[in-house]
Order: sequence, then structure tokens, then C-alpha cells
Amino acid sequence: MATTTTTTTNTDRRHQYISLELDASTELRDCKHAAHCLLYSSADCSGRHLVLLQMRFDGLLGFAGGEVEVADVTVADIVDATNRELEEEINYRFDGVTRDDWICTHRDSGSPFVQHFFAKELTADQLRQLETTHTTAEHFPCESLGLFRVPIGGFDQKGTSRKFLINFLGQRFAGNARQQFIETVKKLSLVSDDDLKWMESHSELTTDSGLAVGSETGIEIKTLLRTDLDVHYYDESVNVTYGLMIVREDGLFDFVGRHYVSSGDNVGGGDDTDSNRKLWLQSLRQHIVHDLGKDIIPLEQTTSDVISVDNNLCHIFDIQLSDSHFCQIETNLVESTNYGCKVFGIFRVPLVFRGSTSKANQYVQRFFNGFLSQRFAGNSRNHIKHIYDK
Repeated sequence: MATTTTTTTNTDRRHQYISLELDASTELRDCKHAAHCLLYSSADCSGRHLVLLQMRFDGLLGFAGGEVEVADVTVADIVDATNRELEEEINYRFDGVTRDDWICTHRDSGSPFVQHFFAKELTADQLRQLETTHTTAEHFPCESLGLFRVPIGGFDQKGTSRKFLINFLGQRFAGNARQQFIETVKKLSLVSDDDLKWMESHSELTTDSGLAVGSETGIEIKTLLRTDLDVHYYDESVNVTYGLMIVREDGLFDFVGRHYVSSGDNVGGGDDTDSNRKLWLQSLRQHIVHDLGKDIIPLEQTTSDVISVDNNLCHIFDIQLSDSHFCQIETNLVESTNYGCKVFGIFRVPLVFRGSTSKANQYVQRFFNGFLSQRFAGNSRNHIKHIYDK
């Protein structure tokens, strides 16, 4: 059996992933099988391909999929499990994955799992439909907290894809999902040879290396849009406080509406006064529309507090939305004129769980253990941690 060994780093230990053929992998004993699928569309007028990624329950990035829950696994079982997980996690209901969509199989020397990976091409309409309806999936939001686009190719157009990818490839992935992403791009020839070499050279970046640092100055203004929702997490019904964060054009995670205002325009510098708050709120409205689209509900209809951090150099409007307005933002984002240009996705951040068992508190901690190791715009990592710690 011909094999190839690659090594990648995840959390605080090193994993060796041994490449296997799909059929040969089913002959292995004393192991478990898992299957995941990359979904992509080539219908982009800029010449780019668009890949769908998800923010997982553990704060890591990955693809829809899960365990193959049969004893003596066959290739058909692996394919069936992939299709089942796609529907359960992101509401995928188009042509199913087949054996022909197989990309690679790896055995993780550090665990009992054999990881199978597939890729399926979508039309532009199918891509948008998934982005609109994935929140209705059976296992949303207990496994997936949101989808976002990853642009690849078209590198000659203002470097948009490379700017995104240099941060995206430095994010923290579940298992060998980063390696699976690179292997898919290579096998399907989604980029040129030169661009593939560039991607491979950036595929082992640490979380903080090459992090883009903004040069903005002034008073930072942004918002955390939040709501309380009753949801079902596995075997428990819980009430969860969620916030919304976005994926920006540079591949970094951020609050909605983040921008800077000149300290000279404020009364008394950056202090939270009634006069300043009125100015900030007016400016924030414009930037929320910039991020989320013109159909966002008026802020006058919401309840908000201001969280001041960094010695009054940053003010976060903590805005409480109704559950219907919150969910409307998730589903309507794809209609925004800046979607796929300035904003590439939106996802939920679980802040508080209220449940009947001790497991409820573990859900938030598990998410932030992974999420706080990701790349954020500006000081947004410290600011979401500040809100979480409160």
C-alpha cells in the first residue's frame, strides 16, 4: 500500500497524517472513519473560485462532515455519511457527493481516525442558496455557527485573494482541514502553478505570523449585535446569548461597523458623553449599512449600551436585537452590495449559555478556547475576550 506522510501542527501537539487510497483505507481495522466535504463555486465574474468554510462549535475553521457511524465501513458508507452530514450541518440538498468527488484520505497517527475528504462544485445560485438557508439546518447552531466565503484565484486583480489568503491560511483549523484545502486546490487545478506554490509557502504560518496591523488612528467605534435565542444543543434545550461577527475582505474576524473617528470631532476627547455618543451612533449607522446592507433595521429601534475599553480609545455599542431581527441579518447578508467584496461572511459567537445541566457552561468555554487563537482585525480579539470575561 503506497503511503505518503505529512506533518502538521494543531493545538499543542504534532500530528502526522499518512495519505491512503480510498479503497485501501476501508481494509484498516481498529480505527474510526470521518468524512468532510469542500463546496466551491467557479461562477465569479472576477475569475475567482469561492470556497465555503464554516465556523465550528469549537471556534476552529473546518468543512461540513462528521463520523461514519458504521462498524465495517465501505466506500458507499463513507459517501452516504458525507451526504448526511452536509444536510444536517448546512442544509445541503443538491446533487449528492459521489465517489468521483473524492480528493484524499489521511490516517491521523495521533488518533484512531481516518479522515476522508471530498469536493463538490456548486452553481452561483446554489452557493447563494446555501448561504441563505444554512441556518435552518438540523444541527445549526450546535455544530456550525456560520458560513463564509474564501476567494481563491484571480490574484492579478489588486491582490484581493492573496490579501485574504495570507490571513486565512494563518487561522486555526480543525485537524488537517488546512491541508485538505490545499490538496483540493491542487488536485482540481483551481489556481495556477505559481499561485499554488505561493499558497503552499503560506500554509504553515503560525496564528500570529504575518498578521496585518492597521494604521488607523483616532477613536475606534464598532458594535456587537446580540440576541437571546432558545436552541437545542444535542440532548439539551438551552437559551443562548449570541453575538454576530464578520469576516472581512482581508480574511480577519471583526466586529460589525468597526471604524475610526477623529478625536478632534469629539467633545472632551474620547469620553463617553451624551454629545459624543450621538456623534458615534450616527457614524456607526453608516458603517453598519456598509457591512450588512441598507436593509438593516434602524438603530433607534434597539436597546444599546456602550462598553468603553483601551482608556476610552475604543467604544463598543452593545446592541440588543430581537431574535427575528438577528436571524434576518444572518439570512439577508448575501443581498448586501458589499457581500463578497468588503464582507465575506457572518457567524455567531456564543457568549452565555443557560441550561439545565453543567454542560451548558462548557459550550462557551470550548468555543472561546479555539476562537481566541484566531486572527482578528485590530484589537478585536482583546475586545471580544473582554466581553466574554465579563
